[in-house]
Amino acid sequence: MLKADAESAPDFTAAGCRQWTYTGSRHGKQVAMPYWSIPDSAFDDPDEMAIWARRAYEAGRRAGK
Repeated sequence: MLKADAESAPDFTAAGCRQWTYTGSRHGKQVAMPYWSIPDSAFDDPDEMAIWARRAYEAGRRAGK
């Protein structure tokens, strides 16, 4: 899973990635987390994986945490 934010989430969506969600215990609502699956094409391509890892790193930096 890689972190995304409002700036990078559209890239993850366009690549067919899935956002991590879970069902909340209080009201049974779906809760979306800021983590996304890795594009299938990046698993066997270190250069492409580096691009996605950089996007996740930059999202983390923008979060300021």
